[in-house]
Amino acid sequence: MHCILNQDLILAATIGNTLIKNIAIFEQRVPNAMKKLLIVFVILYCIATAAAQEIIYETNSPAFFDSNNDAVQDEEGIMQRIEYLYRLGFTSVMLGENYLPGFTETIYDNNKLPEGYTSLITTLKKRGFKVYQAVNISAVSDNHPWYTESLDKPASAYSRYIMYADKQNKQPVRTAGGMIALNVKEPAVKEYFIKVLGSLSAGLDGLRLQQQKHSISFGKEFWNPVTEALKKVNPEMQVFLMPEEGATVNTYFNNVNADKVYAGTLSKAIIQKDKRAITAIADSIFKSPDTTAAIVYLDTPAQGTSYKEGQLKAFAAANILLGGLPSVTSGQEYYGSVSANEAFVWKEPLKRSEKEAWLKEKGLEWEQAQKNELSLWNFYRELISLKRRYPSIGKGTYKYIENSAPNVLTFVRDAGTDKAFVMINLSGEQQEVTMTDYNFKLDALLLVMGSANYNFKTAGRTVVLPPYQVQVWRIMK
Repeated sequence: MHCILNQDLILAATIGNTLIKNIAIFEQRVPNAMKKLLIVFVILYCIATAAAQEIIYETNSPAFFDSNNDAVQDEEGIMQRIEYLYRLGFTSVMLGENYLPGFTETIYDNNKLPEGYTSLITTLKKRGFKVYQAVNISAVSDNHPWYTESLDKPASAYSRYIMYADKQNKQPVRTAGGMIALNVKEPAVKEYFIKVLGSLSAGLDGLRLQQQKHSISFGKEFWNPVTEALKKVNPEMQVFLMPEEGATVNTYFNNVNADKVYAGTLSKAIIQKDKRAITAIADSIFKSPDTTAAIVYLDTPAQGTSYKEGQLKAFAAANILLGGLPSVTSGQEYYGSVSANEAFVWKEPLKRSEKEAWLKEKGLEWEQAQKNELSLWNFYRELISLKRRYPSIGKGTYKYIENSAPNVLTFVRDAGTDKAFVMINLSGEQQEVTMTDYNFKLDALLLVMGSANYNFKTAGRTVVLPPYQVQVWRIMK
């Protein structure tokens, strides 16, 4: 049985009723009580898998869905591309920080949110998407009044809000990205963000809080009170944490009461094709029964000239199949000759009739990528379909399976009644792989993704995988 994964309860009930109505023999021979039981089962199954098999699309490319050709993403752009995201199979959208204009530049009045922003959230949710918003609450820009009114003014009321390296307020502490570091130890800073984010969260399903190096040690003093306040306003609110580079998921779960933490160390290991690091990190963060506690992502643009399309497919497979809650950066599903910032700029002038004209003079190339069954775009679509279709890939626990190849990942995702075996060749060379874990049986595998030309011989435990080959097998017993 394949569920249509939508968060709408009515849709799930409709599926159950349709199954019964379309099977005439069921109508004739099965008692009403059994029919009702089947409907309940289908509803519960669809709700459970929909909740567990979430996948996020992050709109954080500067020119992603740019409707007016100014190289900046905007609400109108994504409004006109909702069906594209739905067609790819994404369930959730993470709005980039620029969707909150002026958040790091002004003392924010969330009662004056742009109409286009609120309309975007409403439209996305009506289509069945969860909507999250990324915010930076530990740094501000050089234009923010807290900074401009305290620079060179030690007596300013805002002096306590900003981290200065000197007593004369001449040397502000800056983050790695060049922003002005906030003094998160100041109670007024904490109370400001609690108030603003509390009202802002209305209509959203969650917020992603960006940490900076200077703020990471203040879990109990800053991050936890903010999280707890948000939960009081909306108990269903999901709080995601984007930690400083190099921090482990487990460290942050021990220090901060976040619902989910971005697994930056795992992302780095995947990009570096470090099998030993990948397996060690995956083993440490996916032991928990809640396998979606960590957000798995790739911190690299898909259009990097140093990457081949096959390599990006291997990265994508690790991103989506390893475990946790996968998050895909905008543009990673496209492999072409343009840079990351140009990938989603529309033709000018913009017309409704040009909905599929995605690139400046590159519309044909984009259309070909979608029509080509072997393209990176269709590979992402297949991966997302697998994750949403099979509970093992969507919510199953992770277990690494030992093999002989230094550059091949082999692991099992186990959801009890549904199990999957995954093989990913991270290298650009053909790999001979022998499964050295003899407790793992190979006699009941059904290939659901990958080429059948690369199979285990009868009673054998060795297979030859081409460069960047990805295979997914269902374990049938």
